[in-house]
Amino acid sequence: YIITRSLTKAPEEYPDAQNLPHVQVALRRRAAGLSIRPGDYIQYVICKPPLKLDDEGNVVHEPSGSIAKRAFHPDEVNMANSALEIDYDYYLVHQILPPLSRLFDPIEGVDTARLAGALGLDASKFVDRSGGNSGAGNADGMDEFLVSNEFDGSQYDNCEPFDVVCGGCAKKWAFDGSLY
Repeated sequence: YIITRSLTKAPEEYPDAQNLPHVQVALRRRAAGLSIRPGDYIQYVICKPPLKLDDEGNVVHEPSGSIAKRAFHPDEVNMANSALEIDYDYYLVHQILPPLSRLFDPIEGVDTARLAGALGLDASKFVDRSGGNSGAGNADGMDEFLVSNEFDGSQYDNCEPFDVVCGGCAKKWAFDGSLY
């Protein structure tokens, strides 16, 4: 979960430092007496917003508009008395879901909402509201396909065999699937 970014200049020289997570972490580390210079790599993780009591007395996370305010060095999170919790949903939504969505985009019937649901996220937050077929429900059975851990091979019945060619000797053979 550790994100690493490089400082291109001194942390106080960034005009938009309030919006840059790695700069906020660098400023805090420098204030703690550590030497931080341009070119240094700053590690950070995104944590859940701090807890507070709502009007009914329930413990809830405080809303936080800036990811930079929720960025902390791993040492800060690992401190024995730290109340900081890694925000796993942030990583699923911002680091995992976008590349998965791009990867599955060419596959008909798979949309971001279904992928989000398969990741354990609230799929309704990712429904395409442009009027397309996105989020159309379970009419084609794709939801079960995405979350199923049991594959019997029937999902590949209409696929052409995949031939592998050795780059060294040019020998060709049919790939029957993973060895695992």
